[in-house]
Amino acid sequence: MNKKVCLIILITLTVFFVSTLVVQAQKKGKTLSPTIEKSSASASKPKKKRRRPRTTTNRSVAPAPASTPQPESAPTPPQPEEEERKVMYIVDAWEMYQQGNSYGYSSAPANVGVGELCGIEKHPNGKTLLLKVVASPVVGVKCDFILFGNKKLQNGFVFRDFNATTHIGSFPAGTSSVSVVKIPSAHSTSIGFKIHAWADPPLGNAAYALHRVTLLGPPDFPSWHRAFRP
Repeated sequence: MNKKVCLIILITLTVFFVSTLVVQAQKKGKTLSPTIEKSSASASKPKKKRRRPRTTTNRSVAPAPASTPQPESAPTPPQPEEEERKVMYIVDAWEMYQQGNSYGYSSAPANVGVGELCGIEKHPNGKTLLLKVVASPVVGVKCDFILFGNKKLQNGFVFRDFNATTHIGSFPAGTSSVSVVKIPSAHSTSIGFKIHAWADPPLGNAAYALHRVTLLGPPDFPSWHRAFRP
């Protein structure tokens, strides 16, 4: 009997010990499985790279320099190759004045008062265009001379430059003057001039002498006269 009792007790203890181990193993499996799942999930997700914040510094930026405004009437200068293909024509101003008049280019004194002596004359040298004002003993004079003011050059001709001088009576001093109001722009088809002159009595006189005008034109024309023809 004692052996049987001891065997039963031993078997009972063994069963209890085994069942205890099983229960503990099941509990450990439940607590470890979420951790494993979480770690595997976190391992499968790619890690995001952290961006470093940009550091900015206060910098004083100098304003851009203002561009120099260009005159509205100034034409765009031609390319060097285009200018090289043109021929330079140096024209006596009196001949150019006569040619312009024959094709309707107006040149005349403007704003002339009654009895005032303003005139466009040929210089004694036969080549210079003379714009002249002369005061009478009792009446002064002032006027504007407009040259080639209503039309433009034709057939590919453009203005290049000119040569002129001013003559003012020296006695008595301060009784006459000449001022240039408008001249053509280089490389422009406009050749309009505007000259203002005045003289006081009794001996005031002044003149503006336009000697030569230089044009640029196509090389296949025999003369500069085509610049005035339509």
